[in-house]
Amino acid sequence: MKLFVPCLLALMALPWGASAQPGQMIQAPGQAATGPYTDANSGAIFPVTAGVFRRFRLTTGPGPQDVSAGYVDPDPAARLSVTVFIEHGPPGPGCGGLADIERSELMKSHSDATISPLEATTPDSYSSTAFAARYREDNGGGVENYYYCNGSSGMRMEYAFHHLAGFDALALEDAFIAAIAPPVRKP
Repeated sequence: MKLFVPCLLALMALPWGASAQPGQMIQAPGQAATGPYTDANSGAIFPVTAGVFRRFRLTTGPGPQDVSAGYVDPDPAARLSVTVFIEHGPPGPGCGGLADIERSELMKSHSDATISPLEATTPDSYSSTAFAARYREDNGGGVENYYYCNGSSGMRMEYAFHHLAGFDALALEDAFIAAIAPPVRKP
């Protein structure tokens, strides 16, 4: 248990994507958040707290318009964390490809994972997809990933939740996504 949080923080500090390059650290792990952060490129606001979650890390990059924010539920029984990614790319048809890549990577890491679809509330001008996974390896774990894509602008937002396999996090996840929703305006 004592090893879980430092390992989780180290893993969540990794940049998103295989070709990622270092970005700018706005809030380093262990550094107190000084206030909400507004991403100028997307209009997304990353508050210090969102529901039960507290922000512990915030970076920009690897691309010039990309942002990654890590949040954790301080309840040690929950072992619940989320990383929110914003990525800008070329306009495209939707989020299905992102979810397919993540499901494939998850199966490489956890061959015993069971994956099922999730419903995601979709804001105007976005498409969405989501899935849940449970695995027994590595003491068991649960993952829920939600993807929101604005096809006309190319902005993509991902919420990646991680927790113990037996923990029902859906209500906390819904509250978090409502608190840090994909921006309504088109970026």
